[in-house]
Amino acid sequence: MTDTPPSSARADGVAALERAIAILDAFTAADRSLGLAEIAARTGLYKST
Repeated sequence: MTDTPPSSARADGVAALERAIAILDAFTAADRSLGLAEIAARTGLYKST
């Protein structure tokens, strides 16, 4: 039997995955190396994320 996490835990996991994908999408073939400030600007995420 598997335990199903509470819906809030699932929502947190989905949000974390969305942030991770946004960070990966910030990189392009031309921009393979980005600083933290540039990643934050491109994704709209806070640097502390």
